[in-house]
Amino acid sequence: MKTNFINTNKEYSNLAFRIVLAMAIILVALSLLLTISAKTIKRLNLDAIQVSFLESSFITIFIVLGIWLLRKRLDRGSPISIGLNNMPQGLTKFILGFGLLLAPLLISLLIIQVAGWAEIKVNWQSAQIDMILLGMLSVLITDALPEELVFRGYIFSNLLIKFVKWKSAILTTLLFVLFPIILYPIKSLLGSDLTTGIVNNISIGYIGYMLFFGAFVVYLRILTKSIWTGVGFHLMFVYINQLIGLEATNLIQFSAFTNELTVQLTFGIFLILTFIVLFFYPKLKGNKLGWHDYKD
Repeated sequence: MKTNFINTNKEYSNLAFRIVLAMAIILVALSLLLTISAKTIKRLNLDAIQVSFLESSFITIFIVLGIWLLRKRLDRGSPISIGLNNMPQGLTKFILGFGLLLAPLLISLLIIQVAGWAEIKVNWQSAQIDMILLGMLSVLITDALPEELVFRGYIFSNLLIKFVKWKSAILTTLLFVLFPIILYPIKSLLGSDLTTGIVNNISIGYIGYMLFFGAFVVYLRILTKSIWTGVGFHLMFVYINQLIGLEATNLIQFSAFTNELTVQLTFGIFLILTFIVLFFYPKLKGNKLGWHDYKD
C-alpha cells in the first residue's frame, strides 16, 4: 500500500541532526581515533596483524557504543530494530551474505579445475590460515560491521521515519558514497593513509564502485530485513582478493593459466547470475518489498 512521501510528525524533526551525529561517529572513529590508537599501539612493539586487530577493536567499540547510545538515548528506540535481529537470525543472514560470493567462487573453481584452465593450489599451512582468519576478523570489525551498522542500520532505519523506502535507500547510498569523500581530506590533514574500502585514493571509478556496492547492500538490507546479510557480503567482497590470487600468501593460489580470460569470465558470469537471481527472487516468491512504505 502506498503512503505519503513525507511524515510531518514533530517527533522526527531532528532527523538530520541524528544522521549527522551518526556520520560524525564513524568519521571520528576512522580518522582521529584511528590515528591516536595507531601511534599509541606502535609503542607496544607488536607485529602488523596484532596492531591491526587492536586498532580495529578500538574503532568498533567506539562506533557500536556510539550508535547504541544514539538509538537508546536520542531515538528512544531499541537497537535491535535497526536490522540487528536476534543471534540465530543474525548468524543465518551473515552466512547468507558471505555465501553470495563464496558460492559462485566455489562453483567457478570447480569448473576451472575440471576444465584445466589453471592450476589451483590451496595453502593450508596453519600459519597461513591463522593470518587469513585474523585478517578477515580485522576487516569484519573495521569495515564491514561498522559501515553496515551506521549506514544500512542506523541511518537507513531513521530515514524510513520520514521518507518512503526507495527514497531512503537512495539517500543512504548517497551518504555512503559521500563518507570516504569527506574522510579522505580529514585523514590527509592528520597525516594518515586512507584505509577504508579497497583503494587508496578517491577517483571517478571509486565513486562508481561505491555507488554500485552501496546500492546492492542496501537492497540486501531491504530484501532480508537485516544488516547481517550486508555484513557477510561486505566482508567477503573486501577480503576476496586476499583469499584468492597468484601469491603464496593467498589461501587459494592460481598458477599455470591456459586461458586467464576464461577464468575471469567464469567467475564473473556466475556472480552476475547470483545478482539476477537475487533481483528476481521477490517476484518469483510473490513477496513485495514495499518500496513505497515507511516501515522496514
